[in-house]
Amino acid sequence: MSLWGCLQLLLALLCLGSVMAQPADGIQDDTHALSDSSRRLLADEMAVLKKDLGCDVWLSAGTILGAGQTLRNQAREIRLA
Repeated sequence: MSLWGCLQLLLALLCLGSVMAQPADGIQDDTHALSDSSRRLLADEMAVLKKDLGCDVWLSAGTILGAGQTLRNQAREIRLA
């Protein structure tokens, strides 16, 4: 697996969803970092991962952490929500 693929997997596992409703492709990109083609490619890779793992996979890319909040804590809160 490429470095980009590993990073995508890590981000998907850390950010298991969002409190807000998820788009149909499972990608919430509040940063607007993904181009349309990158988003489609990532969504396709996430669909394969979802099938292989047998569970839902989401990616939530945001720009702000609350005061005193770590990425790990935020991912846990999102997962529990």
